[in-house]
Amino acid sequence: MLPCRKAPKKKTMLRILPIITAAEIFASFLITYIIGVIKGDVDVFLPYISYTSVDEPQKSVFSQSLNIGALLLGLNAYIRFLQVKACYKNLSANEKRLNKAGLVLGLISAFGLSMVGNFHARHAKVPHYFGAFLAFAIGSVYCWVQNFLTSKDTSVCIKRLRFIISVLVSILLITFIITVIYYKRNKYQGSKYVSI
Repeated sequence: MLPCRKAPKKKTMLRILPIITAAEIFASFLITYIIGVIKGDVDVFLPYISYTSVDEPQKSVFSQSLNIGALLLGLNAYIRFLQVKACYKNLSANEKRLNKAGLVLGLISAFGLSMVGNFHARHAKVPHYFGAFLAFAIGSVYCWVQNFLTSKDTSVCIKRLRFIISVLVSILLITFIITVIYYKRNKYQGSKYVSI
């Protein structure tokens, strides 16, 4: 268990910040999808997330929602950095550097999410996809860093859960990359909504 769990427990709302962050980001995708479907701007069946937000008003909703999500992700990364620093007093010099690197990776990932929201796929592909790389690829590395940093003194259940999440994030990222490569090689045209 974390050494700081031995201290008297204080009730804080910080523990729900990751849940609020995930819910806010998911809601931003869902809201723009629903608006896009109602307006007839996107296919009903599995549209590319970024193309649910190409037209107004979903474009503005998507941008603002992902900016809020990026801010929340950055807060999560900073609070996690402070938590690891406070709870693991016996970190080696390398682990302290890794914790700082984790903070930087988390902030870069959050910045990437903001780029995804502000540079739309249809109008600014390069910055949009660069932001997606920062958000998802760097975010995946961030998950592994956190998994490694806190695996020593954590319960077996939490250890397994973090490992499974890190593996799933990595598998989904690799699956996406393979799908895009396949899509590009076969020059799949699809509908007007799915050209990447």
